[in-house]
Amino acid sequence: MKDLINKTLEEWFPGGEVSAGEVFLRVRDITYALAPGMYDPELGPGRMLDVQKGFCVPKHYLLGGILTELGYGVRYEVSAFKWADSLIDPSIAAASSKLPTTYHLSLKALISGEWRRVDATWDKGLIGSGLPVNASWDGLSDTIPAVKAIGERLFGDQRECDGYLKKKLDSYKPAERAALSRFSVKLNKWLSESREALAQGSMV
Repeated sequence: MKDLINKTLEEWFPGGEVSAGEVFLRVRDITYALAPGMYDPELGPGRMLDVQKGFCVPKHYLLGGILTELGYGVRYEVSAFKWADSLIDPSIAAASSKLPTTYHLSLKALISGEWRRVDATWDKGLIGSGLPVNASWDGLSDTIPAVKAIGERLFGDQRECDGYLKKKLDSYKPAERAALSRFSVKLNKWLSESREALAQGSMV
């Protein structure tokens, strides 16, 4: 993971100077998409960078690793949530209404003696979609959370967080897994269509 972090920093910031806010924006703007095979904290970020698409878990494992490398204290926050509570568009919210509780990953970073929420989930192409995209971050204050949490757990390292997430994901019944898989396809399609509409100025 350390090699990946150093390689990523060299590619993103060849001049060598980097701020937490600049790193946040680069991770935020990796296109959000639900995809399999990216939950592992060691392998997931690299797979995400290869395809330039990923979701909250690999995004925040990467961001957390980079912020740690830059000298920040980092904690990993897992939030339980319902997709139906966090999506604005009626059509996609309806498709999520019977899904089980799902789990979102974001960060807490120690900045000037305060633990601040850092959430780089939704990419800038979704600004205007109704999703809570963080259009910017000053590197000092809390960002907007990506979902409406109904419970949170904090972890001090990636492996501890990974173990908790695996336990939660393994608890899904086969029918719940199938429903989440079908929803992932619908959500990715809606997000792609929303980005296209927003880019063309045709999304209200």
